Amino acid sequence: MNLNIFNFYHILFDIEGTVAPISFVQEVLFPYAYEKMESFINTQGISENIFTQLQKENEFDYQTGTYPFLIESSYEKQKIIHYLKYLIQIDRKSTPLKEIQGEIWKLGYEKGEIQSKIYLDAVKFFKHIYARGLKASIYSSGSVLAQKLIFQYSDKGDLRNFFTHYFDTTIGQKKEKESYLKIANSLNLEPKQIVFFTDVLAEAQAASDAGIFPIILKRPANPHQGEHSFSEIEDFYELM
Repeated sequence: MNLNIFNFYHILFDIEGTVAPISFVQEVLFPYAYEKMESFINTQGISENIFTQLQKENEFDYQTGTYPFLIESSYEKQKIIHYLKYLIQIDRKSTPLKEIQGEIWKLGYEKGEIQSKIYLDAVKFFKHIYARGLKASIYSSGSVLAQKLIFQYSDKGDLRNFFTHYFDTTIGQKKEKESYLKIANSLNLEPKQIVFFTDVLAEAQAASDAGIFPIILKRPANPHQGEHSFSEIEDFYELM
């Protein structure tokens, strides 16, 4: 690919399908959280703030007829567990769910039951840009805690020092233009000074609408994104 990455001031990375295999998230992380959800809620519980967010989401689903049970109290643990498992099954980018998953995964990483998988070409690219003074951040639908854990407990070692910022859905959904404008503002940069790597066309479009330059990762294991005019690479070796 004929692109000088150093024409930008900051690199923003997605995680799943971009720097880590989709299979790790879908076949390791999600099933682990699903399996451990009941014991976690029963022993650890959730904060009042997270419960309030979850209850609001549940109420909307109940009123629109997409979910049959209404959670009325934080003491209704079985209802909470059932709803959280439902959100995992439908793969909703739910902020309260992501916060709870992060806490569950933290316990799993610390016990040695989980180790994240990061693509080798991505790690080499992190080192490549870091050595040349280029700054990088992460934007994922997983919570900030979950993001940091992926890079702390990776099969390539602790990679957290390569990133200056982590952004999750508390700043906005990844398919919305406004989220990328907020990220640029948080970095004190103009959108045009940022390049964003993702594997999802709708995210690339939202970033582009905000003025950020998107590049789509077309890895063999990633879902086909259809026809588009955005730049594509198969791996980060193309930029080194």
